[in-house]
This record gives sequence, C-alpha cells and structure tokens, in this order.
Amino acid sequence: MEKSRIIWIDYAKVLCMYLIVFGHSMRQSPVPYVHTLIYSFDLPLFFLLSGYLFKMPAGGWKENLSKTIRQILVPLLFFNVVIMLPRLIIHMCDEGVLECLKGFGLFFYLRFRDCVPPVGTSWFLVALIWIRLVHYAVVSLLGKGKRLLTFIAAVILLSWVMDKEGWYAPLKVFDIGQALFALPIYTFGYWLKEHYSELKSVYKRHSLLITVVVAVLFIVGVLTNGFVGFSSCFCGRDALLMYSTSLSGSLLVILLCSKIKKLYVWAYTLSRGMIVILCTQGILLTFTINRYPLFEMYSPQWFTYSLIVCALVMIVNIPIIKFLFRYLPWSVGGRKL
Repeated sequence: MEKSRIIWIDYAKVLCMYLIVFGHSMRQSPVPYVHTLIYSFDLPLFFLLSGYLFKMPAGGWKENLSKTIRQILVPLLFFNVVIMLPRLIIHMCDEGVLECLKGFGLFFYLRFRDCVPPVGTSWFLVALIWIRLVHYAVVSLLGKGKRLLTFIAAVILLSWVMDKEGWYAPLKVFDIGQALFALPIYTFGYWLKEHYSELKSVYKRHSLLITVVVAVLFIVGVLTNGFVGFSSCFCGRDALLMYSTSLSGSLLVILLCSKIKKLYVWAYTLSRGMIVILCTQGILLTFTINRYPLFEMYSPQWFTYSLIVCALVMIVNIPIIKFLFRYLPWSVGGRKL
C-alpha cells in the first residue's frame, strides 16, 4: 500500500461505487428521494475524482493518448469482450470463426455507437476517453488558473443552452454527448487538485459554515431539481441546478471522507479496482438479487436485503481485483496494488 496516498480519495471512491451498485439494484425505492439523491452525485463524483487524479503528461499529447489507451480503452475492450465470450464461442461453432468475428465486430460497433455497450456501465469509460483527450488540450491551452474556471463556467452555460434546445440528442453517439455533459465536472476536479492547499486552509478557518452551506445547496438541489441521469444526458428540471447539486453533493462527500484518517486494506483494494467493480457489478447483481429477490420487490425488507447484497458484491470483487492485478495487469490499465 502506498504511504503517500490521499485517504479521502479512496473512501470517496468506495462509497461512490457502493451507491452506484445500490442504485443499479433497483428501479424504484420504497424510501422517497433515494434514487434522486444517489444519482445526483454518484457519477458526478466519479468524474470529479477522475479529473482530480489526472496528471498532465510530461511527454505531451502522445503520452496522454498512450496512457488513455492503456488505462481506459484496453480495460474497456477486455471486460466487454469477456462478457460476450460465451456467446462468441457458441457462434464460432455454428457459423465459423471469420463470419462470427465479422458479426461480432458489427455488433460491438453498433452497441458502442448507440451508447449501450455489452457491459452497460462501461459507457462511463467511453465518455472518459473523450474527456481526457479534450481536457488535456484545454489545460495545455488555458493553463490551471482563472481561465480554466472560465472555461468550466462556459461549458456549463453551453450545456444549459443545449439542454433547453434539445441539442444533446444528436450527440448521443459513442457517448460524445455524455462526455460533454460531464466535462466541466471532470475539469473542476482537476482545478480543485491544483488549488487544494489554499482551499483547505480556507476550509479550516470556516469549516462549519462551508459544510452547512454545501449541505444546504445539495439538499435543496435534490428536492427541487429531481432525478438526473448522466448516462442519458438528463438534467432534471434545470441544467444549472443539476451542476450545482452535483458539485455540492460531491464536495460534501469529500468533506466527510476527509475526516477519516486511517486507510484499511479492503478500502485500498476496492479503490484501486474501481474499474473492475464498474464492469462486473451488473452480472453479479443479475445472479444475486435479480434472480433471488427473496422478498416482495421494493418492500422495506427487500430494500434492506438490497443493501446487504450490494455490500457482498463489493466484497466478492476483492479476490477478482487481486487476481487481475496479479496475473492480468494489462486488463486493469497496468495498475499495481
């Protein structure tokens, strides 16, 4: 375990991933506003943390492209191929290798074009590829200061206009629209890292006031803006309110996680293996809570059962993460535990 790790990032990632799994385990909730609350900040927080962890490569755009391919594109293709492998083998036996590969090539192209990859949640990785490429160009051009904040505000305003005019619909191809939708949050995460020390000193002087203000902004946003969906570029009632709620919710989680001082091995492992959980949670939920609901769907008992199953999904991923990191490190972007 790395001694220099920023602990709050690991816990924020684990909490965020658990809520994503929990949100995917149900289409509705017996508890009011649960879905609305979770979806208002879970994916935005992931994008923000991804931006926070982004490092401008010393080798220029070529290194950025190389890292993006190795860290995101390769795992994206790996998990989507693995999930389709049983069907691929069956078709090879029936149709022959060449015809099968042609058919599956077209199948993959159409699924990714229409933003519905075989591993549904991997749309996030497709969007992240576009974001990293654009973000690198923007930071190279504008730097890390006020001009970057101006860019963030401009993209948020553009998103507001696009949402009002319905211009996002034609961009929902290869997750380009979703990438534009999340770009200001990712870039804000990067800006936050560059100014973290000075912001932290301000927070220390006014911690209670800042926490209360951020919490109030988040709660009001959840109650007034309603349900949002980043995978479908759905802003709720208003795009500006959506961004305000997403950022305040993400910052609130960061403030709460920054209180934790000790990093446990299980949290470290889950944090390092976020890409694995993201791509495996769908099939694990299919063979657990979806196949064996045990209680009446969406009853309070089922709700509690879902919380437990989602925790088990996270736990089951620990040995999977360790196996992939040890024997197939390229499948997780060349990362190390």
